[in-house]
Amino acid sequence: MTLSLCIAQLNFTVGDLRGNAQKIIDAAHAAHAAGAALLLTPELALCGYAAEDLFLRPAFLAACDDAVKRIAEETAGLKDLAIVLGHPQSASGAAAFATCFNAASVLRAGRVEQTYAKRELPNYEVFDERRYFRPGEAPCVFEVAGLRVGLLICEDAWHAGPARDAALAGAELLAVVNASPFHSGKSTAREQTMRARVQETGLPLVVHTREADDQMGEILEAEYANGPFRLLMHCYTSGGELARRAAELGAWFSVSGIATFKAADDVRAVIREMPAERIIVETDCPYLAPVPYRGRRNEPAYVGHVLAKLAEIRGWSPDEAEARTTDAFFALFDRIPRP
Repeated sequence: MTLSLCIAQLNFTVGDLRGNAQKIIDAAHAAHAAGAALLLTPELALCGYAAEDLFLRPAFLAACDDAVKRIAEETAGLKDLAIVLGHPQSASGAAAFATCFNAASVLRAGRVEQTYAKRELPNYEVFDERRYFRPGEAPCVFEVAGLRVGLLICEDAWHAGPARDAALAGAELLAVVNASPFHSGKSTAREQTMRARVQETGLPLVVHTREADDQMGEILEAEYANGPFRLLMHCYTSGGELARRAAELGAWFSVSGIATFKAADDVRAVIREMPAERIIVETDCPYLAPVPYRGRRNEPAYVGHVLAKLAEIRGWSPDEAEARTTDAFFALFDRIPRP
């Protein structure tokens, strides 16, 4: 099972609804052309973060609602693409403050399928969200490419409740959209917080690391010492020492088309030492197409070539490689029903 997603980490201008909407529409078309099934936009991407007292103006909220409809209409032809759009949504009632929700909607096939309202509203340091927003109350889980995705917005992920409720509602993966200011130490704090959500929900942590083997090994070991969690070393091409350290923590490893490349002897050497019961194969679509398709746009249909190379590297028969990697997948993603 493969989920290809794109993240529209773009510069959005506060109040420029037309310009921001066009950026999102353009990103959706680019994501669809690249073969993505899911596009994530940041928190409040439509209006820019943070629009502050503009949220108190009914005309501004009405214009945001119109812009959401425009994006849905202009992406209606992007077959099988789900778009998570961050935007404010008007709330009923005549309150002077807290007039709307900090929302994220799932757009697909020209319509708004679901809308999630941020539940945890920060009101400290640079944040003043309780002045403008009402808290949401319910989780949001939607399906894309056969996976059930739970949606959270920024501060939600820093509290146990929203992630727990999404998991209880059937989420197999958490997507967290953010527009959070950066400061020194924020990355470490975020890693620790996401590890806590992984432990609480039982969902696996997917790790993609490059050229930071020593640092990643230290981070994983330190976090694992605080409490065990399941992790997948995605599209693994790092060194043997990090692979050994991760394997001792019980990590799974995914093998991509790089394993078929002529000059990838070092990658194949690491694959030979991976724990046999914790290897899966992946496409990393649209990138890293395996030989004989190298240089082309990668497709899920090519994963068989990766599986064949894995079987060759490990000395397995094709049937054994298929059985082992299938068992490993469902052991890691154990909330996905096995056919």
